[in-house]
Amino acid sequence: MIKYDISKAAKPSRPKGTIVILPPIHERISSVKEYRALLRRILREMAKEVRESVLPAYKADRQYKKLVGDNKWWFVALTGQVQQLQDISSVMAASSCSGVILAIKGIEKVGFLFPNINRL
Repeated sequence: MIKYDISKAAKPSRPKGTIVILPPIHERISSVKEYRALLRRILREMAKEVRESVLPAYKADRQYKKLVGDNKWWFVALTGQVQQLQDISSVMAASSCSGVILAIKGIEKVGFLFPNINRL
């Protein structure tokens, strides 16, 4: 290993703005092998930690969100169905009431008031 003394490179007698070129560090094959072995070990340990703790926590969180949150589109569709049922019931109530009122008054033809009544 090459040791550098930074205090010698930054002596006060050296003018500011000058550049000190340090010699290159040459790799040794043994240090490269050791580095790669340590890197593989770190990656294996990280993968193990993800499998053992992160993924189960993520699965539990997703399951909880499915139980509690449901999908929002389901509620949107349900709200639309409720609105349609309310519209149909109001038309049916209005037509039955108007039919009774018209029958009381003696008017028999109701079709011109509610042309879509037969579709329900």
